[in-house]
Amino acid sequence: GPLCLIRPSDVYRQIVTLGLTPLFTEASSHVQVSTETQREIILNVALEHQLLGWLCKCASEWANGSFSSAGCSLDFLISWAFHRAIVLKTHCDRYCTPLFDYSQLRLDNNTSILLNSCIRQMNNLSAFYSYVLDNLSGFISNLELVVEQQTSLKMVSIYFEVLQWLVNVGLLPECHPSTYPRVDCADRVSAPYPVQELTEYYNKKRAQLQMLTKETFISSDSLLFIDNLVNNK
Repeated sequence: GPLCLIRPSDVYRQIVTLGLTPLFTEASSHVQVSTETQREIILNVALEHQLLGWLCKCASEWANGSFSSAGCSLDFLISWAFHRAIVLKTHCDRYCTPLFDYSQLRLDNNTSILLNSCIRQMNNLSAFYSYVLDNLSGFISNLELVVEQQTSLKMVSIYFEVLQWLVNVGLLPECHPSTYPRVDCADRVSAPYPVQELTEYYNKKRAQLQMLTKETFISSDSLLFIDNLVNNK
């Protein structure tokens, strides 16, 4: 249970010995790491193996500060979750680069597996944030910041899910306008996404939506998903 994180050295050694080191993490039995790093690696393993219930249990048991003196607190968990999300997003961005550089290289099987794993973990982190905000908001030291982090994480998760769908239906990778239409061996048509034309189109669409809704829609959010994604990213 969560108590294993109070003194994490034994579990950490088992993780290293069994080769369960999580993605994008370096761990070795021959190198000493801090107790905090050991906890983060254990949390990363739990996230990677979809132990969302266990992560939520950690948050519940630590929320009242009972284990703060040992370095185990709700603030620590939230900080870990957001920084892990940043690491996952950074690698997702890297994996998706060929989709937009006109190389027209499709994601290979290994990259697709890694991308799917990262997206799944970000979705679970988003669910973790939802649990904390729904059940433990009274214990959060900076509630406004955590709400902003959850909004950003949700947006990023949706963004990569949309990219996955575009890849699956053949609308990505992007092709150069001069090669459109380009059909691959699976009859999938790659499409160009000309920046100038799209910018002009959505500027007009944004203005139209603002005119149509200014009397009935009052919100700090835009009606266009892409605007919210950029603003919260």
